[in-house]
Amino acid sequence: TNDLANDGIPPAQTRANLAWMAERWTAAGHRADHLVFTTLAPHQAARRLGDSIAVINAGIRALAARTGAGRVDLAAYTSADD
Repeated sequence: TNDLANDGIPPAQTRANLAWMAERWTAAGHRADHLVFTTLAPHQAARRLGDSIAVINAGIRALAARTGAGRVDLAAYTSADD
């Protein structure tokens, strides 16, 4: 999902959407470790969005850890000044 507060979708809803996707994935009989979540990269509207991206990314990290899903954390590859 590419939900962003910039689009009017609150971080809590984005986290709920991702959790729903993980639940549906495993309910369909797929292994959790075959699902991969990716954190959000810095966004041009980041200053206007406040800490929304950080909140969403924290939720993604927690969801991946809780469910056993894979995770690609873009924080290791990007910076806010790119």
